[in-house]
Amino acid sequence: MIRSLKRLHILKRSEKMSFDLKYWIALSNIPDLGPSRIKLLLEHFKNISNIRGATFNDLIEVEGIGPFTARSIIKDRDNTSPLNDISLPADIRAVTLDDPGYPKNLYNIWDPPPVLYYKGILTEQDNISVAVVGSRCISPYGEKMAWKIAEGLVDAGITVVSGLALGIDSCAHSAALKRKGRTLAVLGTGLHPVYPQRNKVLAQSIMDSGALICEYPEVKGVEKWNFPKRNRIISGLSLGVVVVEGAYDSGSLITARFALEQNREVFAVPGDCEKSLSRGPNQLIKQGAKLVEDVDDILDELNLKIKKNSARKVQKIDLLDFPPDQRNILSALTGEPKHLDRIAIETSVPVGEISSILVPMIVKGLVAELPGKYYSLR
Repeated sequence: MIRSLKRLHILKRSEKMSFDLKYWIALSNIPDLGPSRIKLLLEHFKNISNIRGATFNDLIEVEGIGPFTARSIIKDRDNTSPLNDISLPADIRAVTLDDPGYPKNLYNIWDPPPVLYYKGILTEQDNISVAVVGSRCISPYGEKMAWKIAEGLVDAGITVVSGLALGIDSCAHSAALKRKGRTLAVLGTGLHPVYPQRNKVLAQSIMDSGALICEYPEVKGVEKWNFPKRNRIISGLSLGVVVVEGAYDSGSLITARFALEQNREVFAVPGDCEKSLSRGPNQLIKQGAKLVEDVDDILDELNLKIKKNSARKVQKIDLLDFPPDQRNILSALTGEPKHLDRIAIETSVPVGEISSILVPMIVKGLVAELPGKYYSLR
């Protein structure tokens, strides 16, 4: 198990650092400058102080910085005062490209966010991360494989990264939390309020054992062009990306393409060739993605020789000891997490009734209630 509890988030900044952060925020908001050219500025000038002090002639020497952009940088710099307040909510932290706490994997892509906003904690352990992504509409097979892979990664000491969407993303985050591991959720709509709203409880659990991450602190609205930008961060944080289910044109395949561009490994879980949700992963395998049947395929490809924890044993129960309504629900549960909707389908019991039937079994410690409305036997 990889153990590194050194916290990389910034708890308090000096006045100088506050101004640096403010200037980073101002720089990231200059129209048409963009993350890739901001990184070029940092690599050329070495630190934010030199960028602030650069003359017009200094700036146009940087690749991609023409006269128009140089004037915009100078104008914005002159309008940024150290006396102005930084308007960030108290529970949102920020880490910049020149900060030692910036995630190393993400820094090494060509267009990392100049300022990364987050709620929760970032640690050195997160440098060993793997993304698990897939469709919002999933099959029982996809649900099972997402849980299996994410749990296996956590057992190997690896942080699980995903996008907090419904479906495969939720399974990956929930599985990591169930195994008491770390997970990072990259959002495309700002850090508050959480989107989708149905994952509000899951998001809170992630903050307690990982972090919610975004490249802007304020709500940007549910705009479709924000999600591909978000996907480059998911792959950028990770050593590799695992696609569990998805159609040809799904967002998970966009994440896989970003992974290839960023020299990350791409993994895919094969599926039924007659199912539309299998077409994306199967196509990736045709194109050279590593076929994944279990977590060992990932660990071998990434050369992560890490001893895994032994599998958790589920307590044995005698169904005859329970009343018929509880017996029916228990018969549908196993040691693998199962969504409330799936339990309803398998037992023919309405969702509302299942919730009330589960309460006494949760209190007795027979059933585990997991984020995202998942349940399993303890």
